[in-house]
Amino acid sequence: MFKTSSMKKLIGVTIFIALLGGTFMVPAASAQSGGMRGLGAFDQAGPIPTLEYPKGTVHIDNLMYLWVAVSSAGEYQLQVRDSSYTVILSDYYDSTDCSSGTCLAQPGDILSDDDYTWRMRAYVSGTWRDWSSYQSFTVDTDGTGTGFSSNFNSNHSGWSILKGTWSHESGAYFTTWGVAGKAASIAHSNNYSTLTYEVRMKRLGSSNSCANALLIRGDADQDSWGWWDQSYTFNYVNYSGYGGPAYAVTRDHNGTYYNLTDPNNSSVLWKSTSRVNSAGWNTLKVTASGSHLKFYINGTLVWSGTNSYYSSGRVGVALYRNTNSCGDKFYLDWAELDTTVPDMDMNEMLEEDQVVLVGGNHNMAP
Repeated sequence: MFKTSSMKKLIGVTIFIALLGGTFMVPAASAQSGGMRGLGAFDQAGPIPTLEYPKGTVHIDNLMYLWVAVSSAGEYQLQVRDSSYTVILSDYYDSTDCSSGTCLAQPGDILSDDDYTWRMRAYVSGTWRDWSSYQSFTVDTDGTGTGFSSNFNSNHSGWSILKGTWSHESGAYFTTWGVAGKAASIAHSNNYSTLTYEVRMKRLGSSNSCANALLIRGDADQDSWGWWDQSYTFNYVNYSGYGGPAYAVTRDHNGTYYNLTDPNNSSVLWKSTSRVNSAGWNTLKVTASGSHLKFYINGTLVWSGTNSYYSSGRVGVALYRNTNSCGDKFYLDWAELDTTVPDMDMNEMLEEDQVVLVGGNHNMAP
């Protein structure tokens, strides 16, 4: 499961000793505290972590670092350098910081506006393996304003609970059982216009056709169902009555839900998608720049469109629970937002073979 490591941070000079063609490493801070990490183990070639985030320009100063897990790795080392190539952060994380093949760490260090590089390496079978290549990123909190990065380990700072009972679980997740016959939701306190908003979540239980959603440019006031009076809402369900996952995109306005899923057929609310990990972890991402909106599920673009009705507002997470369901637990792992949108990828393709699903409503897929 994801959690912020409680291990002592290693800050200071790292001593490297060349010995027998390998690199013998003794972190100074660790030695001072009575331990020498890596004693008796030499760096060797082998599995190397794949770095995911951060990269490019980010408008957040308290970053999460995401990488692809290495098979059988028991521990990882993270290093971050500033623009002068000085190592400003050297931390260790164990395999409990990984879940479903992805690892996450949030050291808590506030980074000033600057250019940075970072790298990772894995500890496998008693040996530190090769470092990954450095990945560069730039922190820029001026101009367009800052986003956020929330891991929900022990608090939900910056977030408000609008409906439902939410609690922190296992030092890693923000969870709720929802509200019978309503949409439960939380909202971040700030307003955003241009954004890249990404959330990792999963839904268990019997309400497989009930909506799980990201909301952007909203007002966080609620209609009679619990959905926001104003927002763009990006939904997915684990299963529809047609036998597979589905998604929907709507513009919500005072209890009326305008379909954006299919611009050629206003009566179509839900479409099939093969990108949902039913009853497992799913990473949803929305980008918004002016009137241009995009919706991704687990890294695949499933919907792209334009709508200029809402230009700015709050972001949030929501889920609907059926009136007669039980055991529908919802898990929120992390959420992050950047106030920029990546440059257009000319090779980006919309998911093919989506099927129109007849029926359903904002709360549930047909």
